[in-house]
Amino acid sequence: MDQEALLKAVTTRLQVFERKYAQYLFTKHIMPSLDQESVSMEAERYMGLLFIKKKAFISQHEYLRQEIDDIRRADTAYNAHPEDFPNHKTEYGYPDKFRCNYIKLEKHKLARCSTKITSGDEFYCKRHGTEPNKHIQDYQKAVASLESPD
Repeated sequence: MDQEALLKAVTTRLQVFERKYAQYLFTKHIMPSLDQESVSMEAERYMGLLFIKKKAFISQHEYLRQEIDDIRRADTAYNAHPEDFPNHKTEYGYPDKFRCNYIKLEKHKLARCSTKITSGDEFYCKRHGTEPNKHIQDYQKAVASLESPD
């Protein structure tokens, strides 16, 4: 067994031991001091903290849908009160006209660069100004399939 596999096995065993010990402490010391109604709520909340669920895999369509929604919300917030955003960045990111149009492959998903462009006349930020935008057709196809009624 190589060192990396051994380390992973030991780490996994320690995590299991830690959870079992935490569960033991909860059931032996905390639960007896609670009344019956709050025991079930506290136990559920506590176990939820111990066994935090990982986020599920997000598909390209769901990722694009979230990105497009964020851009629309940023546009709406900025257009409603542009004076509130002197650097043009809202809580949802930059509005469409101030956001770089470069498409990048990020974590196996196509995404639009979220960097600010210096003026409304430009299409790309300083970093992507000279790079070829090689994923633009794939991104446009994905957006078109998202908007199609099928």
